[in-house]
Parts: sequence; structure tokens; C-alpha cells
Amino acid sequence: MAKITLKNLSKVFEDGYKAVDNLSLEIADREFIVLVGPSGCGKSTTLRMIAGLESASSGEIYIGDRLVNDIQPKDRDIAMVFQSYALYPDKTVYKNIAFSLERRKTPKAEIEKRVQEAAKILHIEHLLNRKPKALSGGQRQRVALGRAIVRDPAVFLFDEPLSNLDAKLRTQMRTEISLLHRRLGTTFIYVTHDQTEAMTMGDRIAVMEAGVLRQCDTPENLYSYPKNIFVASFIGSPQMNFLSCVLKEEEGAFFACIGSDTLPTTRRTKAMSAFTGRQVTMGIRPEDIALTGDGTPLHGILKVQENLGSETYLYIDYGGATLTAKVSPMAPLTPGREITFFIRGDKVHFFDDDTGENISINS
Repeated sequence: MAKITLKNLSKVFEDGYKAVDNLSLEIADREFIVLVGPSGCGKSTTLRMIAGLESASSGEIYIGDRLVNDIQPKDRDIAMVFQSYALYPDKTVYKNIAFSLERRKTPKAEIEKRVQEAAKILHIEHLLNRKPKALSGGQRQRVALGRAIVRDPAVFLFDEPLSNLDAKLRTQMRTEISLLHRRLGTTFIYVTHDQTEAMTMGDRIAVMEAGVLRQCDTPENLYSYPKNIFVASFIGSPQMNFLSCVLKEEEGAFFACIGSDTLPTTRRTKAMSAFTGRQVTMGIRPEDIALTGDGTPLHGILKVQENLGSETYLYIDYGGATLTAKVSPMAPLTPGREITFFIRGDKVHFFDDDTGENISINS
């Protein structure tokens, strides 16, 4: 087992493109951490540097207490699961799983034991004699997982392993990978662009943007206490709503002035006092907009209503901005009609327009 330590890690490609910029991160032994962010944010490059498939331009990578920058991938005690499965089409499932052990000249009895154990964990014992072309996408991904498991590595690395699966299989495989982590008790580093995967699987999530680590925390803290507007907008589905407002303070109480509307908030931080009288960006989650409530009634025009069975999404034109409200299932409303709604003042966030930093949480 091993912890992973990244110290001031950077990667600059030959064309000058900086894919990873001074990233420092410590991943605990046996932790399941997810690197998440949009395409091009540097998450896969970071994973490939840990694996040794890309060299670091600067910084240090430790697996356990061992500096591995100059150590070959095969000697880093890691196993990697790719998006493309990378199975040998001419070999059986058994041979695919056993391949790395055979190359190491592992005794046949030990290979048999490890392959059968991995197949049992992944429920693919009945597939061992088949070729990859006879398998579904989900079955192929299990074979790729089995090939990693038999190596008994200190660290598992996953590079968007579920991207090629349909929605139903992705949900199923998310659960299976989480259960696999619990069963193996090994360090997992998982890369995805899908924030739903990140929120449901990781002990912690590292959110990256343009090569920079923006925040690393538990799913709950990322959702409730985003440190900046990028994390606030990336984490959560539907996305957080944003409105421009002027922050005012009267007798220790704060108000968000949005056009002619004044919304009280119970948020109070020292940083907010410094922004009194200034324009900031207010963020509010869709579930914190309601059709009934206390406080200031706001008025907008209903654009679209989406009934999803267990919940309803309302898209509301409010002063030229479109707000998404997530409410309980309800009867259809008429698009184009005026609608009254309420925003929970205790749940709003305020962001510095210049830096994007969240000024409404205590850092």
C-alpha cells in the first residue's frame, strides 16, 4: 500500500503548452481520489506522470517514500486501467488477465490462483475462455480491471475508464469500482470529466482547471463550500445559478441588491464587509429556489418546464438571466406566464468578480 505525494509538479510540452502548473497534492494510503475537470485541464497528464508515461518538467512524484521521477513505469508498483480497454484481440480473457504475470515468469499455479480470484471478484468466471470480440463493453472493462487486479499493485490508476459505456452500464460500473476499492483496500486515483462520477465515487475530489488545482476536498465540502466560482459552476447538476448584484450591509446584516429587488442573506464574513457597495456575483443552487417560502418574493417569466418524475426543473427568465429551479413534482404550468419564486438567503454564495474567489465562506 502507498500514499502518493506530488510536489510542485509541472508539465510543459515541446510546443510550450503548460498542461500542469505547479500542482501539489498528497493522496493518503488506501484513499480513493478523483481528478476531475473539463477536457484539457491537465488531469490525464497528471495521471500519466504518476504512471511514468509522461516525464515531469519540474517537481517531484513520490509513491510511498520513494522518489519515482526517474523510475520506469514497470517498476513503480502501479496498475493502470485505460478508457480503451487495450485488450489483445487474439487472446482469451484468461490470457489477457494473465499476460503481465506470464511476462514476469510467475509460476503457473500462482497465475491460475490470481486469475481465478480476480475473475470471481469481477463475476467473469464464465467468460475466461472467450475472446474480447465476443464481450460487451462492460465485460471488456471488467477484463481490463482483472488484468490490473492480478498484479496486486500499490496504486491503481484509472483514466476515464467508463467513457465508452452507455449510461446504464456507467452507473453499474461506478458501483462496482467503488466496491472493488473497498474490497482491495488499495490507493485508487481516478480521472474523469464527469462530475457525477466524481461526486459518487471519491473520498476526495481534486478539481482542476487549465492545469491548476482549484480545490481538493470531500464531495460534500466541494458542493457546500466551493472556494471559487469555477468549482461552484463545475460541481453540481443542474449547474449553480449566477446573478450580478450589489452587496450592501446595514447594522451587521447583508443584502444582495438585484435590480429593484433586495434579498437578505444570513451569510456573514469579514471578506463580505470589504465588498460592501460593490458589484459581486451571487450564486444559488437550483434546489434553493422555491415557489413558496418566507422572505422577498421575486418575479420572473417561466420559459420551460421539465418534469422528470421525481423532480421538476423550471427555467425562469429573471431580469434577462435564466435561472434553473429544482422543485418537487408538479402539474404543468403555462410557459410565458409570470411566476413568483423565493431564494433561500442562507444558501447563497458571493464571489469576487475580479478573482472569482468565494467571499461568503470562511477560508
